[in-house]
Amino acid sequence: MRLSELYDVNVVLKLNPEESLPDLEGSSNIFPVRIERKISPWRDFLAICQMVRLFRRYRFQLVHSVTPKAGLLAMTSAFIAGVSVRIHTFTGQVWATRTGLSRWLLKNADRLIGWLATDALVDSASQRRFLLDEGVLLESKSDVLAQGSISGVDTSRFKPDETARTKIRIALSIPKEDIVFLYLGRLNRDKGLLDLASAFAGIDNAGAHL
Repeated sequence: MRLSELYDVNVVLKLNPEESLPDLEGSSNIFPVRIERKISPWRDFLAICQMVRLFRRYRFQLVHSVTPKAGLLAMTSAFIAGVSVRIHTFTGQVWATRTGLSRWLLKNADRLIGWLATDALVDSASQRRFLLDEGVLLESKSDVLAQGSISGVDTSRFKPDETARTKIRIALSIPKEDIVFLYLGRLNRDKGLLDLASAFAGIDNAGAHL
């Protein structure tokens, strides 16, 4: 990890006893904290207490969080612990497809993250514009790195491969000239899978595959 050449890097995450992160061993200190994906008031409170103690004990100078739930807990903990630089990266809004009370609560959770953070990074210019228009972020506290993306793309690994393309199409009985649309992500309603299926069903998809 390049950052570890210049800084002490600490990774805080939910890690089960049988799990390990061999790629980070030797370059980072790993601190398991039980951060639940779903709302769990008592466990969330315990996670905040644990992180506040951790941040104060090691006198963290910067805390960077990603994802809404972990971001809310991390930014709250860092604020209480007095960490001077608090950065959150916004990679998507769960509330964008919600309505009513659910949308209001989740949107205001993102707004609270933006308020607690000293700086906010957004993974695309269009998403930053959306968050600014919705009043979630302030222009003075938010930015997009380069042209977007959360960590860039390794073009030596992710590049067109005609051999792999042909092999996969043969295995799936897809003609060479047909168009293939690919979804990659969690199989979850929040990811817009029903919208994707509806949109695909509504087009002339002869010669197209999802």
